[in-house]
Amino acid sequence: MNFYVDPKGNDENKGTEKSPFKTISCAQKAVQDYLKENKEPVCVFIQEGTYYLTEPILFTAKDSGYKDASVTYEGVGHVVLSGGVPLVFDWKMYRDGIYKANLDWKQPYVLDRLSVNNREERMARYPSYDPKAKYFNGYAEDSISEERLASYSSPIGGYIHAMHEGLWGDFHYEIEGRDEAGLCVLKGGHQNNRPSKMHDTIRYIENIFEELTDEREWYFDQHNAELYYKPDAMTDIGKAHIVGGGLKNLISFEGTESEPVRYIELRNFSLQNTARTFMEPMEPLLRSDWCIYRGGAVYLEGTEDVILTDCQFDQVGGNGIFVSRYNNRTWIEGCYFHKIGGSGVVFCGDSSAVRSPLFRYEESHEGDVDWEKGPKNNQYPRECTVQDCLIDGSGRVEKQTAGVCISMAHKIRVLHNCIYNVPRAGINICDGTWGGHDIAYNAVFDTVLETSDHGAFNSWGRDRFWDSDFDKMAEGLEQMPTRPMLDVIDTIHIRHNVFQCDHGWDIDLDDGSSNYNIYNNLCLSGGIKNREGIRRHVYNNVMLNNTFHPHRWFKNSQDRFENNVVFDVYKEYWLEGWGEVFDNNVLYQCDGEEPAVALQEKSGMDTHSVCKKYEYHRDDYKTCGLIKNKYRHLAKNVFDKENQVMDKVKVDADTYTHLGMTWKALSGLGELSATGMYQEMGMIVLEVEPGSYWENQGIVAQDVILEVGDQSVQTGEQLVALLNGKLEFLVIWRQQSKCIISVKEK
Repeated sequence: MNFYVDPKGNDENKGTEKSPFKTISCAQKAVQDYLKENKEPVCVFIQEGTYYLTEPILFTAKDSGYKDASVTYEGVGHVVLSGGVPLVFDWKMYRDGIYKANLDWKQPYVLDRLSVNNREERMARYPSYDPKAKYFNGYAEDSISEERLASYSSPIGGYIHAMHEGLWGDFHYEIEGRDEAGLCVLKGGHQNNRPSKMHDTIRYIENIFEELTDEREWYFDQHNAELYYKPDAMTDIGKAHIVGGGLKNLISFEGTESEPVRYIELRNFSLQNTARTFMEPMEPLLRSDWCIYRGGAVYLEGTEDVILTDCQFDQVGGNGIFVSRYNNRTWIEGCYFHKIGGSGVVFCGDSSAVRSPLFRYEESHEGDVDWEKGPKNNQYPRECTVQDCLIDGSGRVEKQTAGVCISMAHKIRVLHNCIYNVPRAGINICDGTWGGHDIAYNAVFDTVLETSDHGAFNSWGRDRFWDSDFDKMAEGLEQMPTRPMLDVIDTIHIRHNVFQCDHGWDIDLDDGSSNYNIYNNLCLSGGIKNREGIRRHVYNNVMLNNTFHPHRWFKNSQDRFENNVVFDVYKEYWLEGWGEVFDNNVLYQCDGEEPAVALQEKSGMDTHSVCKKYEYHRDDYKTCGLIKNKYRHLAKNVFDKENQVMDKVKVDADTYTHLGMTWKALSGLGELSATGMYQEMGMIVLEVEPGSYWENQGIVAQDVILEVGDQSVQTGEQLVALLNGKLEFLVIWRQQSKCIISVKEK
């Protein structure tokens, strides 16, 4: 059975090709009525045009098809589903090229976005928009100075955007008013699960009338319902097509585990003009660094066998697709995500399915812990697929985001995607629950562009076994070596991908990441890092211009590293052991062949590893990336990044010793990551002799000394002088937070 929808149709029509409906909701009602009496395939053909939605399209269990009789909604030609509202104005010249109009705004939300002739314009901001600026397309230290904020007649409704102090994502604030002292009152800052102050310099302010100085900027005075806009010379303001937006969500599938939405496919739609969601309530994803808004342009919860194919997500303000809680076999294929405010695709379960969940990095399991294996209930996505999708420019607004994000899910397949131009990870797994994912044949590059200490592929595994106290964690693993596998119950595979990272590692298995097989990947610049975890098998990978970075391994980690090609000796930090196997690896050198003595000296193994020339072939990786995506002609080529020279780790050879403590200046991404520091500052303690004065004071290796008394530590020589003076306390960085060590008399 076929039904038809056309913008020129009429909802009083019969819905045939010659007598189409006008609205999708009317066709949806016709499908529901038809399915009550029939179990046959149904297709709704939606004719070309723009459909402005005043509320999301909602699919529930009563919209479901059947296993052999699915329901398809298909766009014919270029079909746009818009969360915006067409606006008509009587413009008046205000001043300095700025036009003003009264807005009869009846929508139940603030005007958040403005599109003029299908081109998104910018809120008035300081500093000015700069497409070449690395952060936020322009930032300035004085953007939130008291002097600047005091100069605004009414900053209420303005937004402050700032990077995390350690460049681990970002924060957003709304100005609510001024206090008695004239200072701005802010709400927000809840967008990151690793709180810090705002970055000292990387921030900007927007939605301020006094900053309306550049062409293509606008400001909406919500109190007086007045819109101010400064068009460029190419825009005829009297004839311009203007759309204000908009809805946060365009399509929702809302079912339950007992009554799911089933067997529906959406095909060939362009979703546009959804509102930004950075100020929405957010929830932490266990002890990962993330907080998320549980929503997106398309939202799925309580579904089985729902398919989205050949859809375009163009300049949506938040997440593209959010697959939430109970979902089985969601299939996303051939889609194009372009300039997305949040993440492209998110698969995210509910914490009620997690046994003994914790939500902050510094939290630790105390008392009774549920040590049963696997999930408690079925409120999580499983056996879902995102395949052959082009994700270009996610995280345009929110920086703690990814092209594809996975949390509290099982057996997710991320296959043949092309992901690039993102501020943080291209693909991120926030926790080990419950593993079984297959990350394969992807091209992921131009990643970690606006942040640091991360990976093109990044993961955390701060599950039940994990603790920020390394010794406590190691003791728990001695008691139960398989404890990580109670959460990551199935092995995660990262295979046959091409990865490239700008400010970190191409593959970054961070805190606690366990039970991984990593093989047949080409790493173009950042190498591979494995931090503390259990049972990682890394083999048949090529790490151009870089090497393998093992950080803080357990004594019996069960790790294996074999048959890989590295271009430098291993860069290890504070290992209790070197795993089970290091062997048959190649250390690149231009001429000849000889035993890899440098690798042998590092690992104490590598018996059969050699130094020799190695040449890889692009054809070995030609299956990585898009297959038949209709937008693939727009995609960049990952091999444009192959000649990038890695960001060399800085070396500071000067070490200092005082009463049995040896230290050096903290430097390089490796030491930053190993200590969890957010910037190069302070002195890292390399060794503390047993029984020495400083051991008795409680100083341990890997501490970072930041201050002595009220004096910040800048150099090794300065620390020597300070330690020889009057001592009361030290401020150190330990277990990724500051603490104070009181100093007793010598």
